[in-house]
Amino acid sequence: MAKLITSTALICILLVIIANAVSGHMTTTTTTTTVEMDDAYEVREMCKREAERTNLSSCERYIRQSRTRSEALLAMKGIENRHHNVPRQCCDQARKLRAICRCESILYLPEKQGFVGSEEYEEAESRSYNIIDVCFGSACPR
Repeated sequence: MAKLITSTALICILLVIIANAVSGHMTTTTTTTTVEMDDAYEVREMCKREAERTNLSSCERYIRQSRTRSEALLAMKGIENRHHNVPRQCCDQARKLRAICRCESILYLPEKQGFVGSEEYEEAESRSYNIIDVCFGSACPR
């Protein structure tokens, strides 16, 4: 009887070992790695580099130009025709940017042109938002 109990115990142990081995082969573990560019600094730097590499000369010219006197008067009254002012060529150039970089790259242009810290920075930034609104039909977070 002792031999029967020992043999049964060994058989049970073997069955457990075999069951574990088989289940290890039948179980598939799927690991999904998602690379997110949630670091705003990395995205901004990547988009700055893209703005440097892409020909955005028409957009840069538009940002550089100062408002005419009549544009300034209309803007003071809250009337502004942004669609009329943004050159089509600027939109064509801006559409060559990757979608993830369109806002950041266009918003970088005043900095690229040296407006940061100047009296004209606010106007240059406003013109950047005009480009985004007119060319892409959406506003970036402000």
